[in-house]
Amino acid sequence: MEPECDRSSLDGGMMSGGGGGGGGGPSYAFRQFCASTSLHGWHHLNMVRSANGKLVWLVIVLASLGVASVFLSTAVFDFVDRSVVTTIETTTAPLQVCFCLTFIII
Repeated sequence: MEPECDRSSLDGGMMSGGGGGGGGGPSYAFRQFCASTSLHGWHHLNMVRSANGKLVWLVIVLASLGVASVFLSTAVFDFVDRSVVTTIETTTAPLQVCFCLTFIII
């Protein structure tokens, strides 16, 4: 049996009559996403109540997304720019080096 979730913590009290002109909408969806995601830092945007705290966490989350985007674009550009190089040491090999299977049919 799963424990019940307190919906007022997810919607900021909007669904339980906490104001805001009704439930739903982009603001509610964003708060629900922040509360339920496993991405690091996003849940702090939902938990912090002060405007300064939200601003700090917003800057941290956006900075981390920027750094991740730089790393991803660098990796993609390196992958696209590189070519596969195959070097063949020799075109012929002595037959004594070749190991062949022998079958004896009786």
